[in-house]
Amino acid sequence: MIAKRVSRNRWRFAQYHERLHQEQKARSLPNREPALLRQAAENSVRVSTFLDQLGYPVSDGLVVEVGAGAHGLIWKWPAELRIAIDPLAAFYRRAFAVLQADGPAVVAARGEQLPIQDATVDIVLSDNVLDHVQDPASYLTECRRILRRTGVFFFTVDVHHPVYWWLGVLYNALFHTGLRLVVPAFPPHPFHFSERRVQRHLAQCGFRIVWRTAGDAGWLANSDRLARGGALRRTFTRMFWKNTRLEMVAVPAAEL
Repeated sequence: MIAKRVSRNRWRFAQYHERLHQEQKARSLPNREPALLRQAAENSVRVSTFLDQLGYPVSDGLVVEVGAGAHGLIWKWPAELRIAIDPLAAFYRRAFAVLQADGPAVVAARGEQLPIQDATVDIVLSDNVLDHVQDPASYLTECRRILRRTGVFFFTVDVHHPVYWWLGVLYNALFHTGLRLVVPAFPPHPFHFSERRVQRHLAQCGFRIVWRTAGDAGWLANSDRLARGGALRRTFTRMFWKNTRLEMVAVPAAEL
């Protein structure tokens, strides 16, 4: 079953806390701009080189990054036709002017309502966005709608043990009753996906996965490295791992 959309108020609550995080980040820019620019360039080169090696030309056609943020993959992407889309685009232009200089066209819009014609985009980039949207099904369907039949979808999201999905459902239900808890893991993230749920959502929204990062064994090892503290905490981390990046490459399925 596809994830159900959260309320408008829940999504705005998440966006508010995301903006607080970004404002704090912007205040540290005078000392971090060179490092952030270098990181953005490295990420763009890594992903574009990988897609090129898979056989998807990265310098031709139209490239769109949905949820591009302040300095997404698309800023240093090796293509002439580039569009960055984000609901906080106006804020990012003001707060991160240096990072966004000499970048692509930037459009303020939500991922559930992309202002782009059907089947006109060659590459769609979605870097850690799915868990921030109001309606995951509409978001993925829109990404599929704008993609050409021969296009490619590069997609990342932080994935977690399935228990965090149900904790997130409980958190959203409490929010709906009027209880505005500020729990660090949940306010900016309306959803906490497991890898299996992400795969199911992509398939239901018209994508066929052609590549993905390693599964549970790699995540458990990664969580073990990140664990700090005593034996009890390490055991808990191994059992209920959290915040591990999943990367996927998908193409439009033959039939929706």
